[in-house]
Amino acid sequence: MAIKVTEKAAHHIRRSLEKDGGVGLRFGVKTVGCSGLSYTFEKASEITSDDEIFESENVKVLVKKTDLL
Repeated sequence: MAIKVTEKAAHHIRRSLEKDGGVGLRFGVKTVGCSGLSYTFEKASEITSDDEIFESENVKVLVKKTDLL
């Protein structure tokens, strides 16, 4: 499995991380209402042992291992 970001998206992510701090972008999945699952994303302030790390265009994308299922 791989997660890739475009060059343009990576530029915006890097700029945001430089401005506000953070080690990467965290993707996640959460259960919502009766519709099922929803995807989330936010700046990650740290990398944990539960994270799977994908690197694309010099940007780290973090996903909790349980969310990959």
